[in-house]
Amino acid sequence: MIFSSFILYSSAFSDFLPLQDSSRFKLLGNCRKYFLEIILCSICGFVNGPKMISEDFRKNGGDEDEFSNGIILSSNAGLGFLVGCVGARLWNDMVFGLYLFLCQILTSLLLGKILLKTKKSKKIRAENSTKNPSNLSLSSAFSKSVSSSTLTLISICAFVIVFSCFLEILVSVFDISKDSNLYLIFGIFCEFCKGSFLAVKFKNLILCAFFTGFCFGFGGLCVHFQTYAVCEGLPLNKKRFFFFKLVHGILCGALSILYVAIFKISPCENAISSLLRS
Repeated sequence: MIFSSFILYSSAFSDFLPLQDSSRFKLLGNCRKYFLEIILCSICGFVNGPKMISEDFRKNGGDEDEFSNGIILSSNAGLGFLVGCVGARLWNDMVFGLYLFLCQILTSLLLGKILLKTKKSKKIRAENSTKNPSNLSLSSAFSKSVSSSTLTLISICAFVIVFSCFLEILVSVFDISKDSNLYLIFGIFCEFCKGSFLAVKFKNLILCAFFTGFCFGFGGLCVHFQTYAVCEGLPLNKKRFFFFKLVHGILCGALSILYVAIFKISPCENAISSLLRS
């Protein structure tokens, strides 16, 4: 997150801006001005893209629909997590992790073209007219990126703790067994990282594959609220965000089943054993 903020505040961001209007990014529609944020979030993981887009929108203003659609398209899981944790550790197949990553990005862009219809909407002015952060020196850009990321990182940790506690309270109140599929589904809907580990605990391989894809496509309610937090006070269409991520999760789950069925892979036994012990 500090790295992505540093890119935003340094001259590297302003140097890239003219390229973003190029027709080669037309797949993004009128969201192509946020191409850099979408790419960085794909590499670094959830909330980085929305945070960058929100900061850019607060300083420079822009179109409401363009902003809202940019937030939706930039909310994706990171390459390292999908390849290293999901692919290598949980499924013992790094190629599967890379496949999930590519599916996530391509389906997000294609769904964006289908579901995120753009129209002329209200233009929002910048919140202030201070010096463009892209003109800051490298040292100032680094300092600002660290300070601006600190509260966001604390907020992310707080949301993870809150949703983990919420899941445990739900289990206690309704007396749900942690071995039941209901508990696994609740966990997947609540929190993305925990959901990725819970997905491989299903006894049915098809369910394992589907919910592995679904949990990173959907993102989990924890990630949704993290995104809402960084977009506080800005015109994010929350209903559109939720619906898009739900459809995205279902599509990613279906593509995950396809890979598992073709290449006959299954979750790593060692990973499942350690999860069962925990």
